[in-house]
Amino acid sequence: ATVKNMFAAGSREVLAVWALKFIGKNHVDQKTMQIIKNFLQGTTRTEFEKNLTFAPQWIKQILFDTMKDVL
Repeated sequence: ATVKNMFAAGSREVLAVWALKFIGKNHVDQKTMQIIKNFLQGTTRTEFEKNLTFAPQWIKQILFDTMKDVL
């Protein structure tokens, strides 16, 4: 396993990244993002940013947009 794939393994953010990779960029909808937003409740901005270090840019953008009013 590479550092990129194992970084922050087990964190909620990485689970969200894996879910979005599985769903695919073109299939993400508002319902999915609401579920992810609820799942990530309680995370701190510092943890959130750290755990998304190696996430693909399109996923980072989606997650930051979704969590902007929570963090």
